[in-house]
Amino acid sequence: MKVSTIIALSAIGSTSAFSVLPTPPVVPKPLQKIATAAVTLATTLTISANVATASPTYITENTFQPSSIISSSISSTMLLSDASDPFALPSYSESIKNKNLELDLESINKATQDKAAAKRFDPSVDRENNEKFIDLRKEEKEEEARMERMRDYAKRERLEAIEKEKAETKANRWNTF
Repeated sequence: MKVSTIIALSAIGSTSAFSVLPTPPVVPKPLQKIATAAVTLATTLTISANVATASPTYITENTFQPSSIISSSISSTMLLSDASDPFALPSYSESIKNKNLELDLESINKATQDKAAAKRFDPSVDRENNEKFIDLRKEEKEEEARMERMRDYAKRERLEAIEKEKAETKANRWNTF
């Protein structure tokens, strides 16, 4: 009997979804314990049997397919250094056989550094920033002049209102009697 059948039977026996009775049937505790132990034992035996009968697969030069893991242009000598010691690194002579992995790091680093220096010392960036700064300063000066004109206008209006009130007060001084 398969494990899935045992699990299904134990699950159906403990559920009340398909029951016609208004209350589910009570399964005795000893029977539940026995069913649980049987399912656990059957699962353990099935897994143990699968592990015990599994044959180990050894990776060798003949059975290894590098195209399934990485591109086929890389040789298997880079991945398998020696069948007797799986943790040993490949020798230098084996590792330099594949020219696809060799990079000229000095030229790449030099090119990257040159690009970064060109960006840092680019005079057009400074000129653009200076032009933006000059435009911003002009706008600030125009805004300051506008604000000054508004302050002067408000001050004149306030003084005119005060003078008008003084004149009105002086004219109405003798009308209070």
